Amino acid sequence: LSSLNSQMAWKVEPWGAWHVTLQDHRYRVVLHGQANGEPATVRVPTLNGLEFACWDTTRGDLQVEVWQRSRSTPEQLLLKAQSHLAGLEVGGSGWDRPWHFLPKNGQKSHVAR
Repeated sequence: LSSLNSQMAWKVEPWGAWHVTLQDHRYRVVLHGQANGEPATVRVPTLNGLEFACWDTTRGDLQVEVWQRSRSTPEQLLLKAQSHLAGLEVGGSGWDRPWHFLPKNGQKSHVAR
């Protein structure tokens, strides 16, 4: 997804659920992560040195779907994969409610390559 017309939307819970959708005129990619257990607290670099400021698991459930898009035909599923050993994390301060970005109609969110 390298088009300047790509769109990205996400919703990340303070802990336990991640949902990201990326799309352009050719493809749509959907990532959904779920952590069922308690997170491990991890030290991460900060301005004050290494501090416990991140929550992490390497036993997350992750589903990935890649869809081919076309104006003339319905979307076609190209890939569906899952893992029960996904690395999932959140971190930083102020992580007490969901973090999300949903573009408004006509608004583009550029996806970095």
